[in-house]
Amino acid sequence: LGWADGNNLDLLDGVAPTTVASWLSTVSAYYKSLDRRQLFIDISLDGADLLPLSDELRVPGVDVFAQEYYPHWFPGIDGDRLDGTATLLHDNAADVVAAGKAYATIEYGWDRTNFASKAALTQFLNGLQHDPNVSGEAFWALVGHANGHGWQPVPANAACSLDCEEGEDGNW
Repeated sequence: LGWADGNNLDLLDGVAPTTVASWLSTVSAYYKSLDRRQLFIDISLDGADLLPLSDELRVPGVDVFAQEYYPHWFPGIDGDRLDGTATLLHDNAADVVAAGKAYATIEYGWDRTNFASKAALTQFLNGLQHDPNVSGEAFWALVGHANGHGWQPVPANAACSLDCEEGEDGNW
Protein backbone atom coordinates (compact mmCIF):
# COMPACT_ATOMS: atom_id res chain seq x y z
CA LEU A 1 0.00 0.00 0.00
CA GLY A 2 2.65 2.52 0.98
CA TRP A 3 5.25 3.63 3.49
CA ALA A 4 4.32 4.69 7.03
CA ASP A 5 6.29 7.20 9.05
CA GLY A 6 6.54 4.91 12.07
CA ASN A 7 4.43 3.24 14.70
CA ASN A 8 3.20 5.04 17.80
CA LEU A 9 5.67 7.87 17.46
CA ASP A 10 3.52 10.23 19.56
CA LEU A 11 4.45 12.94 17.07
CA LEU A 12 1.74 15.27 18.29
CA ASP A 13 2.35 14.71 22.02
CA GLY A 14 3.73 18.03 23.21
CA VAL A 15 5.58 18.82 19.97
CA ALA A 16 4.86 22.08 18.18
CA PRO A 17 2.68 21.55 15.08
CA THR A 18 5.22 23.37 12.91
CA THR A 19 7.94 20.94 14.06
CA VAL A 20 5.75 17.94 13.24
CA ALA A 21 4.85 19.40 9.84
CA SER A 22 8.53 20.07 9.09
CA TRP A 23 9.46 16.51 10.04
CA LEU A 24 6.61 15.06 7.94
CA SER A 25 7.66 17.22 5.00
CA THR A 26 11.26 16.00 5.21
CA VAL A 27 10.45 12.33 5.66
CA SER A 28 7.64 12.16 3.09
CA ALA A 29 9.76 14.06 0.52
CA TYR A 30 12.54 11.52 0.98
CA TYR A 31 10.20 8.58 0.31
CA LYS A 32 8.61 10.35 -2.64
CA SER A 33 12.13 10.92 -4.07
CA LEU A 34 12.60 7.14 -4.12
CA ASP A 35 9.32 6.45 -5.91
CA ARG A 36 6.62 9.08 -6.50
CA ARG A 37 4.05 6.31 -7.11
CA GLN A 38 4.29 5.00 -3.54
CA LEU A 39 1.84 6.34 -0.98
CA PHE A 40 3.17 7.94 2.19
CA ILE A 41 1.09 7.31 5.31
CA ASP A 42 1.24 9.38 8.49
CA ILE A 43 0.02 7.57 11.60
CA SER A 44 0.51 10.28 14.20
CA LEU A 45 -3.26 10.22 14.86
CA ASP A 46 -2.71 7.33 17.26
CA GLY A 47 -4.65 8.60 20.23
CA ALA A 48 -8.16 9.41 21.29
CA ASP A 49 -7.72 13.14 21.79
CA LEU A 50 -5.68 13.82 18.69
CA LEU A 51 -7.15 15.68 15.77
CA PRO A 52 -5.34 16.33 12.50
CA LEU A 53 -3.89 19.82 12.57
CA SER A 54 -3.86 22.12 9.57
CA ASP A 55 -0.03 22.25 9.48
CA GLU A 56 0.18 18.47 9.03
CA LEU A 57 -2.75 18.33 6.61
CA ARG A 58 -0.97 20.78 4.28
CA VAL A 59 2.18 18.63 3.90
CA PRO A 60 2.20 17.77 0.18
CA GLY A 61 4.07 14.46 0.53
CA VAL A 62 1.53 12.86 2.90
CA ASP A 63 -1.13 10.96 0.96
CA VAL A 64 -2.95 9.16 3.79
CA PHE A 65 -3.53 10.10 7.41
CA ALA A 66 -4.16 6.97 9.43
CA GLN A 67 -5.34 6.38 12.98
CA GLU A 68 -5.18 3.52 15.45
CA TYR A 69 -8.49 3.09 17.25
CA TYR A 70 -8.64 1.25 20.56
CA PRO A 71 -11.44 2.33 22.94
CA HIS A 72 -9.83 0.14 25.62
CA TRP A 73 -6.65 2.22 25.63
CA PHE A 74 -8.25 5.64 25.08
CA PRO A 75 -10.49 6.47 28.07
CA GLY A 76 -11.74 9.64 26.32
CA ILE A 77 -13.65 7.47 23.86
CA ASP A 78 -14.71 4.75 26.27
CA GLY A 79 -18.36 5.35 25.35
CA ASP A 80 -17.49 3.81 21.99
CA ARG A 81 -16.84 0.57 23.85
CA LEU A 82 -20.53 0.50 24.63
CA ASP A 83 -22.14 1.79 21.46
CA GLY A 84 -19.49 1.78 18.71
CA THR A 85 -20.31 5.26 17.36
CA ALA A 86 -16.64 6.32 17.00
CA THR A 87 -17.55 10.00 16.67
CA LEU A 88 -13.94 11.21 16.92
CA LEU A 89 -12.82 8.77 14.22
CA HIS A 90 -15.51 9.98 11.80
CA ASP A 91 -14.78 13.65 12.61
CA ASN A 92 -11.08 13.06 11.92
CA ALA A 93 -11.88 11.33 8.63
CA ALA A 94 -14.04 14.27 7.51
CA ASP A 95 -11.31 16.80 8.39
CA VAL A 96 -8.67 14.80 6.52
CA VAL A 97 -10.82 14.42 3.40
CA ALA A 98 -11.75 18.13 3.49
CA ALA A 99 -8.01 18.84 3.26
CA GLY A 100 -7.75 16.71 0.11
CA LYS A 101 -6.09 13.69 1.73
CA ALA A 102 -7.23 10.12 2.37
CA TYR A 103 -8.10 8.74 5.82
CA ALA A 104 -7.69 5.15 6.99
CA THR A 105 -8.07 3.35 10.28
CA ILE A 106 -4.76 1.51 10.18
CA GLU A 107 -5.53 -0.57 13.29
CA TYR A 108 -8.54 -1.13 15.47
CA GLY A 109 -9.19 -3.40 18.40
CA TRP A 110 -12.08 -5.76 17.80
CA ASP A 111 -12.31 -7.85 20.95
CA ARG A 112 -14.34 -7.56 24.18
CA THR A 113 -11.81 -5.22 25.75
CA ASN A 114 -12.52 -2.68 22.97
CA PHE A 115 -16.22 -3.25 22.35
CA ALA A 116 -18.49 -4.37 25.18
CA SER A 117 -20.82 -6.29 22.88
CA LYS A 118 -21.04 -7.71 19.39
CA ALA A 119 -23.68 -5.05 18.69
CA ALA A 120 -21.21 -2.26 19.52
CA LEU A 121 -18.53 -3.83 17.31
CA THR A 122 -21.08 -4.27 14.52
CA GLN A 123 -22.10 -0.60 14.80
CA PHE A 124 -18.42 0.43 14.67
CA LEU A 125 -17.75 -1.73 11.58
CA ASN A 126 -20.91 -0.52 9.84
CA GLY A 127 -19.80 3.04 10.52
CA LEU A 128 -16.43 2.38 8.87
CA GLN A 129 -18.08 0.69 5.90
CA HIS A 130 -20.64 3.43 5.26
CA ASP A 131 -18.51 6.52 5.92
CA PRO A 132 -17.38 7.81 2.49
CA ASN A 133 -14.48 9.59 4.22
CA VAL A 134 -12.91 6.31 5.38
CA SER A 135 -10.72 4.91 2.61
CA GLY A 136 -9.59 1.79 4.43
CA GLU A 137 -9.35 -0.07 7.68
CA ALA A 138 -7.34 -2.90 9.21
CA PHE A 139 -7.83 -4.80 12.45
CA TRP A 140 -5.11 -5.91 14.82
CA ALA A 141 -4.39 -8.87 14.97
CA LEU A 142 -5.03 -12.55 14.27
CA VAL A 143 -2.93 -15.67 14.48
CA GLY A 144 -3.42 -18.86 12.48
CA HIS A 145 -5.92 -21.60 12.97
CA ALA A 146 -5.95 -23.72 16.10
CA ASN A 147 -7.54 -27.15 16.22
CA GLY A 148 -11.29 -26.64 16.20
CA HIS A 149 -11.20 -22.88 16.70
CA GLY A 150 -10.62 -20.98 13.41
CA TRP A 151 -8.74 -17.68 13.52
CA GLN A 152 -7.62 -16.69 17.00
CA PRO A 153 -6.96 -13.30 18.59
CA VAL A 154 -3.43 -12.72 19.79
CA PRO A 155 -3.90 -13.25 23.56
CA ALA A 156 -3.12 -10.48 26.00
CA ASN A 157 -2.04 -13.16 28.46
CA ALA A 158 -0.31 -16.11 26.80
CA ALA A 159 -1.21 -18.31 29.77
CA CYS A 160 -4.90 -17.62 29.22
CA SER A 161 -6.84 -20.41 27.57
CA LEU A 162 -8.43 -19.79 24.19
CA ASP A 163 -11.88 -19.58 25.75
CA CYS A 164 -11.20 -17.30 28.70
CA GLU A 165 -13.17 -14.06 29.10
CA GLU A 166 -16.22 -15.62 27.47
CA GLY A 167 -14.53 -16.61 24.24
CA GLU A 168 -12.07 -13.78 23.61
CA ASP A 169 -8.97 -12.81 25.52
CA GLY A 170 -7.57 -9.71 23.84
CA ASN A 171 -5.60 -8.91 20.75
CA TRP A 172 -2.35 -7.31 21.85
